[in-house]
Amino acid sequence: MISETGRSAGSGAGLLTGEQAKTYSEVALANVRREFPHLELVLLDAPEQPSRPFRALHPSFYGAFDWHSAVEMHWAMARLVRLNVPMTPRNDLLALLDEHLSLDRLAIERENLPRLECPYGYAWFLELAAEVERLPAATAGRWKEALAPLVKTVSAGFRAWVEASRYPVRNGLHANSAFCLSLGLDYARRLDPELATLLEEAARRWFGADRGWAAHFEPSGTDFLSPSLSEAELMAEVMTRDEFAAFLEVFLLPEDGQLPAALATPADPGPKADWYASHLHGLNLSRAHSLRRIAAALGPDDARSAGLEAAAAANAARSLGLVAGADYGLSHWLVAFALRCLT
Repeated sequence: MISETGRSAGSGAGLLTGEQAKTYSEVALANVRREFPHLELVLLDAPEQPSRPFRALHPSFYGAFDWHSAVEMHWAMARLVRLNVPMTPRNDLLALLDEHLSLDRLAIERENLPRLECPYGYAWFLELAAEVERLPAATAGRWKEALAPLVKTVSAGFRAWVEASRYPVRNGLHANSAFCLSLGLDYARRLDPELATLLEEAARRWFGADRGWAAHFEPSGTDFLSPSLSEAELMAEVMTRDEFAAFLEVFLLPEDGQLPAALATPADPGPKADWYASHLHGLNLSRAHSLRRIAAALGPDDARSAGLEAAAAANAARSLGLVAGADYGLSHWLVAFALRCLT
């Protein structure tokens, strides 16, 4: 099981530089206020109601193209506030979070919680709640209070999803069950032990017996998550070190073997990638994050760890430079994956 110091949610800034912190802050601040273009994934219980603007339904999470990306950007801002790396525009971040994470706005969000955002958007919202919880009360006490009712509703919806799902989703997109469980666990282990037990049991039930993953089939052309590495990272969270080493040996990486080339080699979407193909840049960053977490779980004495770290560095290097200044198809969400990769 990965220790707190081995988690991306640890207390240090990791590989994040001051220049990156400044740039990522600026991108996130612009994203959460950018109302258009927008993908409206709204499921109204009363279709006969006149349509209302998305911003009226979601006064906190209206920007960044879609609801879950807006939540991701708020998580990124909370993370940047906590890390407080030099050059971070901390006052600007605090002002924006004060504005958007207010009692009145979040009450409206709770009334209009988009059900189609479960599990991915819900998992990211719980990760936002976990990040706010890590901040000192003097900084974030008012946000914690304002978030609490929506956290209760979202966690109940997330629990219902786990309980109703007989089979996991093993793709490289939003519905990936392992990725969503990993985010949910970070929240639950801090704030909801009963939910944490449920998620740990689901992880073992869904993935614990997996063997012989065919890594040569990765990636698919629109992946931003690695199905194999997301699963391995999750199992590193719920298993002891010895259990996980044994699991990894039969699932993906023999004790005396090398990481499959399909995972070690950065994905290349090409120079004219559309919004879906550009997901592959997020894949490179999420791979780097997972590879480092897996190496941390194995420990420095495991012969596989050095290769995992090298593959993480190669994947990260391919796509970290695209967080800012890229097409909006990338810039509206890639900051969150860059921060997970680096911190």
